[in-house]
Order: sequence, then structure tokens, then C-alpha cells
Amino acid sequence: MNKIWYLKQVHLFDSMPDDFTEKLHEITLDQSYDPKQLIFVPQESKEKVYILKRGEVQIYRYANDKKVVVNRLAPGDVFGDILDDDDPSRIANFAESVGNTYVCVASKNDFLKILHAYPQVALRLIKQLGSQLQEAEDRIRDFGMNKVSVRLLNEIIRQAKKIGTYDDDYYWLENKVTHQQLAQSINASRETITKTVQELKEKGFIKIEKNMIKIDRQTLPDVL
Repeated sequence: MNKIWYLKQVHLFDSMPDDFTEKLHEITLDQSYDPKQLIFVPQESKEKVYILKRGEVQIYRYANDKKVVVNRLAPGDVFGDILDDDDPSRIANFAESVGNTYVCVASKNDFLKILHAYPQVALRLIKQLGSQLQEAEDRIRDFGMNKVSVRLLNEIIRQAKKIGTYDDDYYWLENKVTHQQLAQSINASRETITKTVQELKEKGFIKIEKNMIKIDRQTLPDVL
């Protein structure tokens, strides 16, 4: 599949005219990353804008020498320090591929010129960035207010909504996320995650079925 096809699949650019996609194609370059490869380090995010085509990306920072994930991104997400407001928390962010990952990269100046010409995309982007900020705030609030079991369930639900599936009865998430990745996402140790997963399974709050993590939504009020 060529880059134009991928760009047209991005929800942010849905229903945009062909000339928009052509302009975006002209200013972006394809980049591929192996699992656990750095995409940017602090300060580098100020120079470029990244559009996630395939794979997953985690945004993290260090707190007390500990790696803490603040966002997990899915295909279609745009990331980088787009707002350019010198927020020290964003400047301190790292971006890393989770698995084999493919992105389109543009200079921030070129990308902002397109946003000025197509304000409807700018409005959609503001909404997406707001969702990313809310996700980061939810995680940070979890760190200080909730016990590990609640933080873990909240994280599985967040990921199911983004890269898994859910309906009125269940949340489903492919069981490929490691305990170490979950630990970094909820500010816990890997050993604690392993113990908590087993406890939640024994209590019936989560089930592992056919390589999927399953949460019964009807049980959530009893634990959250």
C-alpha cells in the first residue's frame, strides 16, 4: 500500500479532498522502526510532526529515574510537540515504538502551513490532542489515587478502547502486552503486575481466552 492510501485511512484526514492528501504526501517522509526503538528524545519533538500509520508508540518520561508511560498511541494518532508552548512536561517526553512501527514524518513548519490552509483538520487535531492530554492526566491521577488492581483494569480498558474491541458486555484486548509494559503504564513493578493479574483472574474480574484479555463490564462496579 502506498503512502497516499495510508494517509486517506487516517481518521483525522477523513473526507478531506484529494489536494489535501497530495500536499500532505509531499511534505512527509516514511520512517520504519523496529520494536523498542526510539523515535524521538526530549527536545527533538519540537522539530517534527509524526503520523502513526501502523504499529504502536508509547510516550514516556522519567520520574525519580523510573520510566513512566503517559500515553500509548494507535494508528491514526498524530504526535510530537505540535503546540509549541514550551510545556516542560512535554519537552521531557520520549517516544518509542512498541512493535514494528511505521510513521510519516513532516517538519512542524510545513505541517502547520497545511493546518492554516485547512482549518477543519486543525479542529480535529485539537480534539485528538485533547484526548491524548486527558489520557495522560487520567494515568497520573491513577498513580496517586488508586490501588494497583484498579490502575491495571483502567489501563486495560483504555487500551481496549484504543486498539482492542468492546461492546455493552465486554472489553477485549489482544494478550500481547507484556507485564513489563503494563507496569510502566501504571507505575508499578513487573512482579506486582504478575501477582495482580493472577488475583484478578481468580476473582473473575478478568479472563484470558484465545490470546485475548477479557473484562466483563458487569463486574466493574464491584472493583472500580
